[in-house]
Amino acid sequence: MAEDTYCWLKTKTGSCSVKSALHLFFLCPFARQEWNLVPFHSVPDFATAASLHDCFAFMSTLLCLPPTGISSNLSPWILWGIWTSRNLILFENKSVTARSMVVNAVVAAREWLLAQVVNTTKSSPTQTGNETPPTNPDVIYCNTDAAWSVSRRAGLGWCFKNAAHGVYSEGSRAIDHISSPLMAEALAMREAMQEAKRTSLLNVWFRTDSQELARAINSKSYPVEIFGVLMDIELLSSSFSFVFISFIGREHDDVVYSLAKPALQNHVSTLY
Repeated sequence: MAEDTYCWLKTKTGSCSVKSALHLFFLCPFARQEWNLVPFHSVPDFATAASLHDCFAFMSTLLCLPPTGISSNLSPWILWGIWTSRNLILFENKSVTARSMVVNAVVAAREWLLAQVVNTTKSSPTQTGNETPPTNPDVIYCNTDAAWSVSRRAGLGWCFKNAAHGVYSEGSRAIDHISSPLMAEALAMREAMQEAKRTSLLNVWFRTDSQELARAINSKSYPVEIFGVLMDIELLSSSFSFVFISFIGREHDDVVYSLAKPALQNHVSTLY
């Protein structure tokens, strides 16, 4: 414990930097002990991480074991536990064991998830479904797609258009450390929603060529793997006056796939 306390005390003097944050949260002995105790499917190893970017990218792939009852990413709670443990030592001269910190993180994460379940029962002004939505001339259509490779890289694509003028906005990006094609499709949908919100679109019909994704969103039956991303999508949906999410076959719009595939092939690693 003495080594980590020394590192944290150095931060208190004002020498905090990206490197010290990397050490504080991932590389110091106490942090490593905490990460090793977290009930993930595999033990995280940040020893080869060169930056915080690398660590956060790796954290996005970590899944909790089922007995914990945590269906979302536990990593933010672990980071918070490390930070509060540091503050207890620096400001109150109190130490916390790594095991108790992990237990507190799991409890806090479960409490948060239960609170979200209660909130999702409330009525929402948005609409999602597989049926055809009411005709509205102001509705913007947004198709999303993703290309994924076994190297755990993905290319995301999205395309906005309206009935009158066709395509008027499109985009793509590539990301690493993506666990599956379904995760890639979910991230493409989230990326498109963020773009729609950023450009102040109010009435949007989002269409994905993943039946599994459309079914999960509309049934609110969120798979563990993509739970966090689908919660983001649900939250983003409240930003629109009208939102509709449905399945569309790739054969009906291959434009968006022509954006996702090149993004994968010519990717520049980014963090999602």
